[in-house]
Amino acid sequence: MVGQYNGPVCPLSLEAPAPPLPFQVTAAPSEKITPSGTSLPKWNYPTPHWIPGPYRIYRIHYSIAPKDLKLYSQVQTSISSSSTTSFSSGGGTEGATQTDHWTDCGGTLEFTTVLYGNDGAIINSTDTMVTINGIALTQAKQMLQSGVGLDQVIAVPASGSYRLRAMVTDPASQRGSESQLTVDAANPPH
Repeated sequence: MVGQYNGPVCPLSLEAPAPPLPFQVTAAPSEKITPSGTSLPKWNYPTPHWIPGPYRIYRIHYSIAPKDLKLYSQVQTSISSSSTTSFSSGGGTEGATQTDHWTDCGGTLEFTTVLYGNDGAIINSTDTMVTINGIALTQAKQMLQSGVGLDQVIAVPASGSYRLRAMVTDPASQRGSESQLTVDAANPPH
């Protein structure tokens, strides 16, 4: 099953909304049903609405196209001069050459998956914050060519019909989007 961006997260904002952060999401169920009493996957946060019984693991895959990524960059400025360069009293340089070099790039993305029951109650959730920090310009250029992908796993009760809400946000730019998928635990896609 595949989901696609379907609009801004908060359409009622008083300010002009930030442009959306388009992404694609897929949910692939495991074939095996995990029996009751088995620990949930790491980073799953079930709510009291669900006492973990038998469940199926769904692998959630997010992908963001390169054109939709926004990375910040830090610029290091170097000033080179000859021994005859004089400096003005204002702190500036006269006769010097200024060169800017990108030293590293980065950014933060938050990936959140929430499982809802048909009554709208939250059943389970998982959240991953990815900080891309201090990567070299060459690595940033590669990322801007290939995009970003992330996998999460979430436990879904083995019976019933549910909705998965997948969200990606970029806290720095206030961009975000969401997508919803229907999950029929009794008849998972193969």
